[in-house]
Amino acid sequence: MDNEISLLPNKDCINNEDALEFRRLKFAISSSEDGIWEYNIQNNTTYVSKRWLEIIGYTENEYHSSIETWKAMLHPDDAEY
Repeated sequence: MDNEISLLPNKDCINNEDALEFRRLKFAISSSEDGIWEYNIQNNTTYVSKRWLEIIGYTENEYHSSIETWKAMLHPDDAEY
């Protein structure tokens, strides 16, 4: 199964130790076959991995990545008001 991870090292990641840590994280995420989602509260953007979409039964063309879409899919018992 091809689990492409599109994470890129931070531009401040300039030493070998940081690069090695990044490669380890990328490998762990790829190997786990877990779906990854992220919400950046600072700029109100979301990221979901291809595997996350696969787990919930969507393709990239069917899912509009936004916090509003994510909230709409949230089960009411999991939401805090």
